[in-house]
Amino acid sequence: MYVFSINQIFFALIHSRFERVINPISGNFVYRNLVTGVTLTKKNFLLGREPWDPEDISHWDVKVVTIYFRRLGFKKYGYLVGVERYNVDCPLLLAFENTDLKNMGITKSIHIQKTIIDLSKRMIHNNNKNHPIHKHETLIRRDRFRRHHQMMSAAETLQRMFRRRNAQLMAARLRRVIEIQKAKEMEVEKRLKGVGWWPELCENVDVASHPTRKNFGI
Repeated sequence: MYVFSINQIFFALIHSRFERVINPISGNFVYRNLVTGVTLTKKNFLLGREPWDPEDISHWDVKVVTIYFRRLGFKKYGYLVGVERYNVDCPLLLAFENTDLKNMGITKSIHIQKTIIDLSKRMIHNNNKNHPIHKHETLIRRDRFRRHHQMMSAAETLQRMFRRRNAQLMAARLRRVIEIQKAKEMEVEKRLKGVGWWPELCENVDVASHPTRKNFGI
């Protein structure tokens, strides 16, 4: 006995009445009613947020890729931020290599392999076998992503060099200030010692018989 959910029933009903085709002018998907012949620019509202074909990953947008990463258990690692930051949809994700996934923010190699294996399994579906995943536009986007990462890496390297040099200058300046302060303290100490030596020497001197009195006729 088979049990069908309401979503499955609506899904089967809509797919029996509509077909998804590509508009040759705009390049976007449109939905044509097979009974009335009316063409809609948006999918039927009964589908809600569900994709037209859940197994066809070649048309996943950024939002669906975010949901896909969340279902893989990557939310707690912060990988969803990279998907939204770099506007990664599924065509771009399929064109990524291991290094690109790492640059996107997937730091653990085991998670990179998990993503690649899962995407490979999904591409076995009939709807995806003949889909040209590496379109020219997708490759351009991938190259733009790589250049962006190279520029960001170079900027971070320059920032690290600047911060290190600035820290060295600040440390040298602090050492100089300490040296000047110590020199001032030593100078003050010498002056204090210079003031004290004369009275100490004159304590045991007989001023009345001192030679200087005779020289000055005192």
